[in-house]
Amino acid sequence: MARIGDSIVNTTLVVCALSIGASVSYRAFQRPQSSAAPPTPTHMRAWDEVLSLGRSISGDDTASTTVAIFGDLQCPACKGYHEIVVRRILEEHPHDVRVLFLSFPLSYHKYALPAARATECIHSASERRQWIDLLYSKQDSLGLKSWGAFAAEAGLRDTSTIVTCADGRSIPSDIAAILKLGKDLVRGTPTVAVNGWVYPHPPSVEEIDSLRRAATGSSRPSPPS
Repeated sequence: MARIGDSIVNTTLVVCALSIGASVSYRAFQRPQSSAAPPTPTHMRAWDEVLSLGRSISGDDTASTTVAIFGDLQCPACKGYHEIVVRRILEEHPHDVRVLFLSFPLSYHKYALPAARATECIHSASERRQWIDLLYSKQDSLGLKSWGAFAAEAGLRDTSTIVTCADGRSIPSDIAAILKLGKDLVRGTPTVAVNGWVYPHPPSVEEIDSLRRAATGSSRPSPPS
């Protein structure tokens, strides 16, 4: 899986990335009703790029099912989806479902980009999960406490690196690549893909579990009927 590099995108790329982020909104997320018709997913062409850019927060690399989430850590809808769906998936399927997080900071969220920069600097999946769990649970405290305090509360070992990354002034190249990738894909955050299938609305636990049960190990399994 690609790791964040030390290189920083040039000014033109930064401006383009910010403009992409500005064109996307977050979507309201509510627990799906059982009577609602399931959304129809579409297969994405750039799934391999998603796998390369995504940061693992749980699951094995050999897992039959991969859930990739384009998320903004200051987005209320992302918080709701993480707490209602993602955490349950992580608890029920810690090994056979791999969950990837793709930092997609929206430009009008003041603390989303610093949070994303810090996320890119965490190289342990378990610590990354702790960080994301904490920031979503303490989302109302963004801007009220330091990044070092967040890192310490999340139990991260290298709090100084988190502070340095969060306080940066540019967009790391991998985040810029995710923003570019999501230009034609992401219409709202969170946007979720399962084994390469993108849902028009974030899939429920039941929909993800259906794909997990049907998974054959192919990178392009059939979507649920």
